[in-house]
Amino acid sequence: MHMNKRHEMHVASPETHRQSAPVDDALKRAITGYLKAAMDATGRDATNLARAIKVSPPTITRALQPSWRGGISPRTLARIAALTGLPVPRELQYNRKKSYRPTDANDSLLTEARPAALNPSNYRDLIPVRSAARGGDEQEMFMEDGPVDYVPRPYVLERVKGAYAIYMVGDSMSPRYEPGFTLYINPFKPPRPGRGVVIYKKNNAVLVKLFKTTTRTELVVEQLNPRRELRIPRSEIDHVHLIVHSDEDS
Repeated sequence: MHMNKRHEMHVASPETHRQSAPVDDALKRAITGYLKAAMDATGRDATNLARAIKVSPPTITRALQPSWRGGISPRTLARIAALTGLPVPRELQYNRKKSYRPTDANDSLLTEARPAALNPSNYRDLIPVRSAARGGDEQEMFMEDGPVDYVPRPYVLERVKGAYAIYMVGDSMSPRYEPGFTLYINPFKPPRPGRGVVIYKKNNAVLVKLFKTTTRTELVVEQLNPRRELRIPRSEIDHVHLIVHSDEDS
């Protein structure tokens, strides 16, 4: 969220189901577990979860049926993650549609689920990591010029222009964001109460906190370690960007 300019994202119309290859048992368990977690987080049943993310109800209800092996699309997973704040599980983040390859034995089809290449021919599947160094009593992070690394783009940031990541420095947001965590940022999506945000101050300092609310003159956020509320004058802030995913293993 920019403090002086609002960007809105338009939600696409309900997606049309496309036939996909059967998923294996591990992916089926991961899909079912993620959908049930999303239902618990939102208090919605499968039908109303589908409506909330603007897909047809069978997209969710069918995926929960034990006999259904058609999988679930990355776009649907991204919409669920955006609605619930639940990061897409690692085993689903890079799930690709089946590669149709006959086997020597019975000409049956194999299912592939593999991570994106770390060194692709272009950077469309990667996002930059901005450097950070701790400073100040509030464990502010001062960003250096230019990216220091690139990491695979999670589906929750698919096609988001300007998406980036930062490395968490300091323990002011422990245990939610521990030192060394990779935080994935959508610079255009408005924050919601309880969600993590990256706050860019006019003195070039950057803070990672939990968003609470805004007033006419202040941004109200929460720090977790030690727990306390912070009120930052809006006059000191350039931008507030939403954290949409975190990953301790990047």
